[in-house]
Amino acid sequence: LRVTEARTGEPVAGARLEGITTGDCPDGFRVSGRTDEVGTARVFCVPCSYRISVEPPAGRRLLRRVWQGDVACGDGVSVELERGAVLRGSVHDERDRPVARLRVIARPAVGGWREATTDEQGRFELRGIHANTWRIDLARARSPEASRGKVLVRPDAPSGSLERIDPSVTIDSLEEEAA
Repeated sequence: LRVTEARTGEPVAGARLEGITTGDCPDGFRVSGRTDEVGTARVFCVPCSYRISVEPPAGRRLLRRVWQGDVACGDGVSVELERGAVLRGSVHDERDRPVARLRVIARPAVGGWREATTDEQGRFELRGIHANTWRIDLARARSPEASRGKVLVRPDAPSGSLERIDPSVTIDSLEEEAA
């Protein structure tokens, strides 16, 4: 298995992979490994259909990817990891005053959630955003109540394009994360 960064084609060393057979294959056969300095992982293989999760190494601003397909042993499988985006915004109350120490929780339709806390000016920053529809929840620490809104991060839109959400949340920018 070879793992590269989608934008640059550079190998991704230290990526962790976990896979399991699917379909008509022996149920539950697992493979795992880590990519070497040239982005390659060699694992024991049974010719089958697999679902393989590739987790980028810590510190790399790349998104986790799940690959699914048929593997004939000896075939090369390539997986490209996309760079995430940073979503920056601010939260203000009904009188347009910044709201500090508010939890901003972003939950995508598919995948893991992201969380940030607003600063004294009501600003927040969420990293690792990928193309998806995100539900934004706002909550005080230790409060079960939350207000909700949605933001759509479109895969086909240029960087910085997104749709408006809850009127109390202002999205300032959506930018590709730096390396």
